[in-house]
Amino acid sequence: MCRPSEVDDLPLALSVKTVARLADVSTDSVYEAIAAGTCPWPVLRVGRTIRIPRASVLASLRLDVGTEQPPGAGEPGAHCACGLDAAEKSQP
Repeated sequence: MCRPSEVDDLPLALSVKTVARLADVSTDSVYEAIAAGTCPWPVLRVGRTIRIPRASVLASLRLDVGTEQPPGAGEPGAHCACGLDAAEKSQP
């Protein structure tokens, strides 16, 4: 797995090999998911080159350095990244 300083140094668009290393899966698994249309991240294609956005991968693996979310953020009923329930947010 990567240390925070290594994560910061990753390019904005990651190769399949880098994504596989971060997700601790084989490159074949990533290529198969892309081919089947089940890849959990957006896939960018330029010619024969495949790239996957760094932000999507890091967020799904909860490795997004410097953008820590409060406990409960992103859970059902939570209001954006603040972690508050939408009903709580509207109360004064």
